[in-house]
Amino acid sequence: MPARNRYATYVLWLHFVVAEVFAIPLLFFAGRFSDWINWKYFDPTMVKMLGVALAALGIGSLLAARDPLRHRVIVQTEIVYTAGSVVVLLYRLLRYSADTAGFAWVALAAFAVFFVLFCATYPREARSDAGEAKGDVPPPSEPEVPADE
Repeated sequence: MPARNRYATYVLWLHFVVAEVFAIPLLFFAGRFSDWINWKYFDPTMVKMLGVALAALGIGSLLAARDPLRHRVIVQTEIVYTAGSVVVLLYRLLRYSADTAGFAWVALAAFAVFFVLFCATYPREARSDAGEAKGDVPPPSEPEVPADE
């Protein structure tokens, strides 16, 4: 496994752990978790749906960690999700900071870090000694000229 894909495996495992650490309280203790982080205005159903999304993405990361190259679509999904979360949280924090729990800064930092990590360790094909990707078609050889008899 190329080094880049090995790092992708580590990032996917880390994402699984972090996602589940946040998903479990959101799913099973939405009210207590919201009180703990001072989240004043929340809909318990939406909080639990966020927990389900985090749990599902975390499990996807765990499954993709076995072979990141073959499961690049999961990494692509993680990139889109983390980028979208950064945009939404930044907007919320800049526009409505007085009504937003301070914990949103922690969530923003986590999403931003994972966005960078997923992009930096995006799984790629292994390179051969010549620098060409494996499976590439070699350049055409010179045509053979028939020898004179």
